[in-house]
Amino acid sequence: TTVDPIALRMSVRLEEQFEHTDLLNRLGYSATVEGLSSETIPIPGHIAALMELPDSTLIASMRKRWRADGKVAMIADNSMPLPDGGDVDPEESVFDAIARLHGEAVVWEVTTPGLATLEGELAEQFEREPGTPVMTFEFIGIGASGTRLLHSMEYHDPSLVSYSMVRTARPPWA
Repeated sequence: TTVDPIALRMSVRLEEQFEHTDLLNRLGYSATVEGLSSETIPIPGHIAALMELPDSTLIASMRKRWRADGKVAMIADNSMPLPDGGDVDPEESVFDAIARLHGEAVVWEVTTPGLATLEGELAEQFEREPGTPVMTFEFIGIGASGTRLLHSMEYHDPSLVSYSMVRTARPPWA
């Protein structure tokens, strides 16, 4: 048995989700995470539409920053609907908070990759020059019941983590 050398390029597979600190540690970095902001607010309209929630829904809106060997690797803007009386510790993993507050875990995500350039406060927090390109992932986290539990917009430094995916090519292509 031999390993196909192309498989060695696949350090992180897009279809596999890990807590980002764990992922960075698995890649050999010394990883840290810090909360940059946290507030309870009414859900913004564009997120309410994606999550099929009423505009009156309150969410925990959190921005977190991950570092790999001291360099900013990712910033994530997480929006989690709060049940009545629910509260989130900004240092708690969003996945742990969802399971605790909603009684179910995120079991799958619909993720849309993209590109953006860093501007304003985001560039400052990323410690990069305005106009620096980053890879983005926007996703909706969904529980086994079909409940939409999380909206996240992630900004990644593509020089630190290389993402790959395996796709099946099914003929005919016509």
